[in-house]
Amino acid sequence: MGIDPHFDLWRYLFTVNLVKRRVGKEDLHASVGCASIHLRSTQAGAYPLMRLTTSNKGWHSQWFYVKNDATAPLPAFTGRYILEAPESWGWGVQAKEKKHLNGLLAALRTLTERGVKGSGIIGAYHARRVAPLMARALPLY
Repeated sequence: MGIDPHFDLWRYLFTVNLVKRRVGKEDLHASVGCASIHLRSTQAGAYPLMRLTTSNKGWHSQWFYVKNDATAPLPAFTGRYILEAPESWGWGVQAKEKKHLNGLLAALRTLTERGVKGSGIIGAYHARRVAPLMARALPLY
């Protein structure tokens, strides 16, 4: 859309959920990847079409680990678990803030009507090096 990141628009479209893993009949806290971001089901029509995975099963087989390194710009892994999702994760945008999003949502509709797909958005995101970690060269161990 050619705008700076807009947190209220993001909160309107997406939600964050706490991830737990089931062991037997018990839900345990996930030590890695403890939260997941999803497009809100009520907003599926507001976002350009994008085929998303419906399961993260087996994600760890495609993962790698980076050791704690004082020279790397990443925070050290502490092993701390998020035990409860903050209530605000599910709130979305408040009614009074939604009015300010009308123009942005109209722009998203226009882009979708002109054929913009989610894959194009992700491609532009990476091409412009918007992802902070993509712009850095980090040593891998």
